[in-house]
Amino acid sequence: MDSQCPTGRVTLERMKTEKKFCRVTLEPELQEIAALWPAAKRFEVAHKLKRWAKQLKISAAIMASDGRAAQAPRPTSVPVLARRKAGLN
Repeated sequence: MDSQCPTGRVTLERMKTEKKFCRVTLEPELQEIAALWPAAKRFEVAHKLKRWAKQLKISAAIMASDGRAAQAPRPTSVPVLARRKAGLN
């Protein structure tokens, strides 16, 4: 054992064998949709949503630069998220 390491040998061995899993809590709406999906389907949908999000950001930037953003208000079907919830996305 390295003399400069303050952690004992037994503690180091336990840390190596101990597995820690960090569970992800899905938002309730997403949990309802993806509850029965296998991992492959979740990867597929996540990839698709990532592409769509990129496309939406680009189109929003184009609309904002054209001045069209002020003309078209947010549809009522799109909810306004609180900052804390928006940060989860």
